[in-house]
Amino acid sequence: MKKRYWLLAVGICLLLVGCSQGKGNGSSKLTLEPYDLSDKEEKVVAATGRGSMFFFTLDGTLAKDMDLERTIEVYEKGKLVSDEPFQYDEEAKKYKHSLNSFGMESSEKDLKIFNGSESTFITMDEDPIPEESGSSASSLLTEKVELKKDKPVYIYGMAISKNNGDSVSIGLEDGKPVGGFKKSDKAYIYKITLVDRKSD
Repeated sequence: MKKRYWLLAVGICLLLVGCSQGKGNGSSKLTLEPYDLSDKEEKVVAATGRGSMFFFTLDGTLAKDMDLERTIEVYEKGKLVSDEPFQYDEEAKKYKHSLNSFGMESSEKDLKIFNGSESTFITMDEDPIPEESGSSASSLLTEKVELKKDKPVYIYGMAISKNNGDSVSIGLEDGKPVGGFKKSDKAYIYKITLVDRKSD
C-alpha cells in the first residue's frame, strides 16, 4: 500500500512539473519568415514613397496568456541606451501568412521608422542622420524561425557612422547582434519577443 501511495505522489509531482513548464508558452506556436515581394508588389510599395522596407510573415497561434513584444534597441557608440517596447498587447489569435513590415527613411529633418502589420501602422521619428555620415542597413531575419518564450528574434538593423559608414555592419551570431555597429555612432535594431501577457 505504501508503495502505491509513493508512486501516486511521484505521478502528481511529474504532472505538476509538466504543467508549470507548459504554462505561458501554452498553445503558442509562432513562426517568422522573410517575405519576397513580387514585381507588382514592389511597384506598389515604391509608389508609397517609403524608404527601405523589409517584409516578413507571421504564422501560427498566439495563446491568450502570451503577447508579442516589438522593440527597437538603440545603441550610441556601442552602448545600449534604449530597449523599451513600442508595441505589444496583441490579441490572442491565429495568424495565417500575416504580412508585416519594418523600414526606415532618412531626410534632413528626421529619421522615420515604420512598423506595419495587418491591424496597425506605426511611424516613429528619430534625430536625423548627421551630414557626411554613412549608414548601413541589414535584414537579420534570413530564414524561417520559430518564436520561443523570452528569446528575441532580431529582424532588421541600421547603423550610422560619421566615417562614411565604415565598419557599421550588423550581423547575428547565436541569435544575438554582432558586428562593427558597436563602433558606430548610433544603431537601431528591431526585434520581436514572445512574452507573458501583462495583467491589467
